[in-house]
Amino acid sequence: FARSDRHVLTDSDSSVARAERALEARSPKRTLCHNWCRIHRITKIATKGADNMMEETVSSIIHIALSLQSATSMKLFRKCLRAVIAETLCVCRGSPGIAADAYRAHILNLFCPIRSSDHASVLRRAIVEACANGNYQHMGKFEIYLDGEYNLPEVLHFVCKNFVKSVAGRPPPVYPRHRWTGACKTLECPFGLLFTMHGLFA
Repeated sequence: FARSDRHVLTDSDSSVARAERALEARSPKRTLCHNWCRIHRITKIATKGADNMMEETVSSIIHIALSLQSATSMKLFRKCLRAVIAETLCVCRGSPGIAADAYRAHILNLFCPIRSSDHASVLRRAIVEACANGNYQHMGKFEIYLDGEYNLPEVLHFVCKNFVKSVAGRPPPVYPRHRWTGACKTLECPFGLLFTMHGLFA
């Protein structure tokens, strides 16, 4: 070939740079294109920065998920959730407002997403939107907006039966601590949703 190039992608270690300069000196007619890889810097940010800042949060989420893996634990969890809802249920009229609707939609998209290939996610989202359609930023009360006449015990029974089953019907998945993948599924239902919905899990 009339032209000879050497394309290299390495880390920025000084010994590597010296080795590349030595190779370049041995072949002065060959053009060197040396790019530095920044993956090590990104790794340091993850391990020494973000991981340290969220270490307690990550550990707590994993510990809670592990504690809910048995059927008995989930049964107790659902019982406690029903008790909280029964104590804080608030039936409202009208609408919570445009800002509240936008905030609720954002939270549901994050922690109760609809997946086209998962029919259960569609059903769960529909139940959550029907049972919990209030202003999620109002702490200390579980709001549900209804039109027409209603019977409070029947509303409470409907919410406790359907909402609790949809968000806490099965144990939350546990993701491995040494990887960053899988955390989203653990946070979806019930953790992230209940943390951000009226402070039910706070």
